[in-house]
Amino acid sequence: MNNKIKNITVYSVLIAIMVIMAFTPLGYIRIGTGIEITLMSIPVIVGIALSGMKGGLVLGAVFGITSFIQCFGMSAFGATLLSINPIFTVLTCMLPRLLMGLIAGGVSDLMNKKKCKKTFTYAVVSVLTPLLNTVFFVTLLMLLFGQSEFILGLQTQMGTTGIWAFVIAMFGVNAGLEIALCLVAGTAICKAVEKVKR
Repeated sequence: MNNKIKNITVYSVLIAIMVIMAFTPLGYIRIGTGIEITLMSIPVIVGIALSGMKGGLVLGAVFGITSFIQCFGMSAFGATLLSINPIFTVLTCMLPRLLMGLIAGGVSDLMNKKKCKKTFTYAVVSVLTPLLNTVFFVTLLMLLFGQSEFILGLQTQMGTTGIWAFVIAMFGVNAGLEIALCLVAGTAICKAVEKVKR
């Protein structure tokens, strides 16, 4: 029972942090119409470090929900997607974050079973979480919205020819910065939380 109360407390704190981050400039760094660097993966990484796949799914779902709420006027990019197709927008916001939490959490569980060094596990999860988020988000975005006037217009605006050139131009910088930030901050915070637990 004690463990359950501890887990509920930890989840509550992390969810509260994610809500604060989502609705203040702390969670998203916005540069122009399409560039959004998100730090929302960091609490998910901490959740995964604490309780593996379960933490990844719970906090991944919170990330997805807050991401969808952003589409109601807080994100120009999200608002445009919502105006094109609300159902596709829900899927694009939710599925990548759930899959990200599930897979990164599963990798963390596996590494813990194999008795890998904690710092190494934290570093792997800190890289994997934002990477999976970007890969799944971009894949779904291209599948569901790739032929929309909005995405085709952005391609023309950026002077890119072909899907891959557009994806690299639009999301390459985001992904690189997010992975670097999450690697440093995620690993450091997970190590700090581990010390507190001890």
